[in-house]
Amino acid sequence: MKRVLIIGASGFTSKYLYNFINSPDKEIFFCDLVNAFDKKLLRRWYKTDFSDFKEAYRIISEINPDQIYNLAGSFSNDFETDYRNNVLLTKNIFDSILKLNINTRVLIIGSAAEYGVINIKDNPIKEDYKLNPASIYGLTKVFQTNLMTYYFNSKKINVVMVRTFNLIGKEIHKKLFIGSLFKQISEYKEKKINKIIVGNLDNKRDYIK
Repeated sequence: MKRVLIIGASGFTSKYLYNFINSPDKEIFFCDLVNAFDKKLLRRWYKTDFSDFKEAYRIISEINPDQIYNLAGSFSNDFETDYRNNVLLTKNIFDSILKLNINTRVLIIGSAAEYGVINIKDNPIKEDYKLNPASIYGLTKVFQTNLMTYYFNSKKINVVMVRTFNLIGKEIHKKLFIGSLFKQISEYKEKKINKIIVGNLDNKRDYIK
């Protein structure tokens, strides 16, 4: 039976991931800063902070996972916060795997923010388009990508990264455009607000549901 660890398990995408990968041949464990969203998961839920190396090492050594999905992170645009949650946390995963000498496959999530402001003539861009972040969040995600590349090339960590954008679902964060729109539509229907405020609507985006 494969043992799987989802980090950032209370987030928007983790519930979809869990439903997608859950099968009789997998034992899935969860880690987050908050309590379990489902009481049935309590036995396999770790409430802890993976930006603390001792905690990351303890949990990975206890579970000995075949796969780790790192869905944790933050986009506060505060450097210390985003560096801790996007870079240091990822480094702790890699260092724990190295210290334990296990061949765990790791998935980390990149971001469109790594590309920064894109010249309209360059659209649609390819994955290898130059990284030019225009925010603290984007900068820390570039750091995370470079960290992954280093550990993959020099330490032979079994890691892959995907830049998934744009995702859509009812649990999407309210700081994101679609999340804010969902929230405002709900409040408008409940007559809590009398208008819906949006920014520049000239941009076009594809969404993955």
